[in-house]
Amino acid sequence: MILTNVQVALADPEPDATAQQQQLQVIERLTRRLGRLVDDLLFLARQEGGLVPFNQEYVDLSLLLAEVIEEQSAIADHKNISLGCQACEVALVALAADEPTLPTAAHPDWQVRGDADQLTRLFTNLVSNSLQHTPVGGQVSVNLDQSRRQNQTAIHVIVKDTGVGIPPEALPYIFDRFYRADPARQRSGATGSGLGLAIAKVIVENHGGTIDLKSTPDEGTEVTVRLPLQAEMPSR
Repeated sequence: MILTNVQVALADPEPDATAQQQQLQVIERLTRRLGRLVDDLLFLARQEGGLVPFNQEYVDLSLLLAEVIEEQSAIADHKNISLGCQACEVALVALAADEPTLPTAAHPDWQVRGDADQLTRLFTNLVSNSLQHTPVGGQVSVNLDQSRRQNQTAIHVIVKDTGVGIPPEALPYIFDRFYRADPARQRSGATGSGLGLAIAKVIVENHGGTIDLKSTPDEGTEVTVRLPLQAEMPSR
């Protein structure tokens, strides 16, 4: 498609400025999509080959999520979608004030041990996915919670939206690579490769956690990530 648009533009002996502008916009959009696909494929290939660096450090999820929400806010504003995280309000205020640095452990209750870059990619994928599949005027919320099971405390990050939802028959395959759900989600304007949730699952498993998804068509989707609180990561 990129090649076709370029050939059409080059073949026009008297190019129209407006038409060329539209073609360039299409080329830019397709190039971005191709770049995301290549990046996702490289991540999965490197993961399988043990080539993905895994840098363990203490990560405050409230600060990390605040940065993700700030980065995604322009998309939310464009679609008039309410995007927020109650547990991230302090960090969001600091980011809005353009403070040069944020405390590395402002909220010990939300601190995990893991790879900050991978966790950022994980929650960027989840929030971006919710925004893509939520119609204009909808809501996307990010919440933090804790649970304790078998003497181990876990942090829950819940990403919930009021989007188009996923049919029950698609849920068993939703974390499979390249799987894309029903046509309703295609009509919502999403242009993903079907790798976002597969990558999310890989990152969660790298951190010794679990990820679950529940969804109702025309009502929305809720994704819950459970990560061990300040736990040592499994050996890789």
